[in-house]
Amino acid sequence: MATYLDWKNQNLSLEIVPHKRFKTQLTIKIKAEAPEILDTFCDALKGVYLELEGDGGELRLELPHRWDLFWKLRESGSRALLAHPESEQWVGTLALDGDFGRRLLSALKNLRNGESLKLSTLGSLEYMSNLEIEFCLG
Repeated sequence: MATYLDWKNQNLSLEIVPHKRFKTQLTIKIKAEAPEILDTFCDALKGVYLELEGDGGELRLELPHRWDLFWKLRESGSRALLAHPESEQWVGTLALDGDFGRRLLSALKNLRNGESLKLSTLGSLEYMSNLEIEFCLG
């Protein structure tokens, strides 16, 4: 089952910068006055990494500036891949194994105002990964 979240007009901003190891870092900055955005995201991630494990759940997160992130369950190993199919379009695939996905979900639920969380701090991403995701609240 696929889930879709449209964050194009939510109370957040994006920052894209080069990254030494992963080439690109996408920072999703969620405004302190809109923590419910993160709650909605966590609820959707449950469907990918908790409730539908092994059943092919997927979450599509549509962001401003033509960024799409697909969150998927992978049997083993985790990776974060970025594609640039058109001049102004970016597509990230976060294919995480169940343990990694559960760590992400737990860390996001515990994120407090003024804190940030980088995906790579939760576990090892395969060598071919070329995308770092950071969530900032506040």
